[in-house]
Amino acid sequence: MIWHSWVISDTGRRSSADPAACRCGTDGGVPETAARQEHRKRLQGQGTGCRGGNAAERFGGKEERNVRREDTQEVTGLVLQASNAGEYDRRLVLLTRERGKISGFARGARRPGNSMMAASSPFCFGTFRIAEGTGANLIVEAEIRNYFETLRGDMEAACYGMYFLEVMNYWTRENNDEATLLLLLYQSLRALEAGSIPNRLVRCVFELRTIVIEGEYPGLPQEAAFQDSTKYAVHHIATAPLGSLYTFAVREEVLRELERITAQLRERCMRHRFSSLEILETMGY
Repeated sequence: MIWHSWVISDTGRRSSADPAACRCGTDGGVPETAARQEHRKRLQGQGTGCRGGNAAERFGGKEERNVRREDTQEVTGLVLQASNAGEYDRRLVLLTRERGKISGFARGARRPGNSMMAASSPFCFGTFRIAEGTGANLIVEAEIRNYFETLRGDMEAACYGMYFLEVMNYWTRENNDEATLLLLLYQSLRALEAGSIPNRLVRCVFELRTIVIEGEYPGLPQEAAFQDSTKYAVHHIATAPLGSLYTFAVREEVLRELERITAQLRERCMRHRFSSLEILETMGY
């Protein structure tokens, strides 16, 4: 694997090509230490300005090129969200086994040929190496094990998958134990990719089991009678090991009852408006 170190690009500041853009000196209003003075002299001697002024301060006083491997942590996770930051960078939100939901910046990930470009997209699952800073995390390395490429070529499956990512982004928290939710998300995306059961059923299973894992499941609604097959399906979804969660099929009438149940639970327990769900409903999926 190629070693990379990334940092947030400071937008809205003067061009880094202008030596006056460096704010490490006293003329920038910041008291000048010996290290700052040496830094400023070196930059001016090179004819370039400081990229981001106090960006090094955000990451524990170290410049991005000096991030050491021993100062990083390897986590296993999946990209929930990716957005542009600055001219060439990407901001990623990861759901990880070790640290729950975390966010970080991949510097230069939008540059053609950059090895982090492919790893900076939703659905990417693998190992990521994180350098923790005082203001933001740096994503310095990634080894992707599964890109879920099939989802990217299937509009309906991709819409369901983006909904699953948005749900996890809503439910999970930083530094929480979210390993079970990460496994549920991974298995759910695999079920969408396999296509062996209807996407509507995958969604019902995903929503119900998420609510169960979060401890919000109140039981079956009491105001309506359900078929025995539906009750058995709900019991299986709530209790089965995650590895065997998507190993059953149901009749259409049972699936409709499951959809009614999960719709009621979603309104009661999630209490959030998901934009990706609106897209799913608008497109008739």
